[in-house]
Amino acid sequence: MNQMTSITRDTGSTVLDRIRAIVPEIQARADEIEQGATVPLDLLERLEQAGAFRIAVPKMFGGEGLSITDAAQVIEEIAAADASVAWHLMVAAGTQVITSRLPLDSLKEFYAQGPDTWAKAAASPKGVAVPVEGGYRLSGRWPLASGARNFEWISLGFMIMGPNGPQRMPDGRPDMRVCLIPAGDVEVLPTWDAVGLRGTRSDDLIVKDRFVPEAWQASFFAPSTVAAPTLRLSMPSATAANHLAVVQGILKSALADLANDALTRKPAFAPTTVMKDDPVFCSRFGEIASRVDALIMLSCMCGDMLKRCDDEGRDVTAFERGKICSAQAFIHHDATQVMDQILMLSGSQGVYATHRQQRRWRDLRCVSQHQSANISFYSMYAGELIAKAAARAVTETAHVTAVAA
Repeated sequence: MNQMTSITRDTGSTVLDRIRAIVPEIQARADEIEQGATVPLDLLERLEQAGAFRIAVPKMFGGEGLSITDAAQVIEEIAAADASVAWHLMVAAGTQVITSRLPLDSLKEFYAQGPDTWAKAAASPKGVAVPVEGGYRLSGRWPLASGARNFEWISLGFMIMGPNGPQRMPDGRPDMRVCLIPAGDVEVLPTWDAVGLRGTRSDDLIVKDRFVPEAWQASFFAPSTVAAPTLRLSMPSATAANHLAVVQGILKSALADLANDALTRKPAFAPTTVMKDDPVFCSRFGEIASRVDALIMLSCMCGDMLKRCDDEGRDVTAFERGKICSAQAFIHHDATQVMDQILMLSGSQGVYATHRQQRRWRDLRCVSQHQSANISFYSMYAGELIAKAAARAVTETAHVTAVAA
């Protein structure tokens, strides 16, 4: 795919409309994606023509600049068809958020080839940078850098090595940085042979003593230099809705297939009935569907909270960040348990690697390994709740003291 090529788009419809028109093709090519362990370039080009990779790109750079909830809906529609394809959209949107921390002049150069530009990214700070005149010398190896297209840019996370070890911020947090470097400075190791998300090409990246100019790096926690939907929100909250959209799409399609199968599938030892008439099956199915509904409602709460912050032109508060991130981790973890139950209800056909539910089960297991499902987020939320309780206790004590006086 040539990112320098100008592609004509249908401007009379929304991105979501154009994506929905491609969904049948994605579904039809799911086996091809799975067996080839990559999303074909021609399919990625179709998505590019539909504007899928510009959903989080600011309008000032020619992007769609969609709201948080609208962008998540686009990703969810694709995830219901194929999680590997949806992962590409999620990574592209996340790249726009992370790289928006860079200086504005650098971003203008980054998007000079057009708003469909995005980077193969590994945000985890696996690299080490040594300060030199005008920038840093960067080295490291990064796993799980997703994206199957031909990239011109690579986005990497790293730590700055000072005289006393890794540099820290004034509040004690590790000084995580992110940079953009030309793809030619990076060695890609084709390590991706996973049980799920097989089409994402989440390979390892290696950089050996490459120069990173000061203007092409920024703090992971810095505010965006562009005032646009989503971008003004701090990490990791800013990408929560997009990650959850992948989970929602997988679960919704799994439930729909389970319901459709129930119309014709017969129990192994009761060949005269179908599953829809089995009271035990229906009871378990109803419970699973309710759990999915609860997870989706919690996910919608996160999306609405983020959109409200965005609409108000502010970042999330510490309490909101803790609540959103904890909910994100919980949804990932509980979704895998729900998918376990869906696979069990699918019967013996679910043991075959080519079965749709088996593939979704494996995809969701891979999704839940992402940093967005880190259990440390639970402690973050607990800490905010305890801090609120402590603040209330101080206020109540002061009130009692004042009344007594």
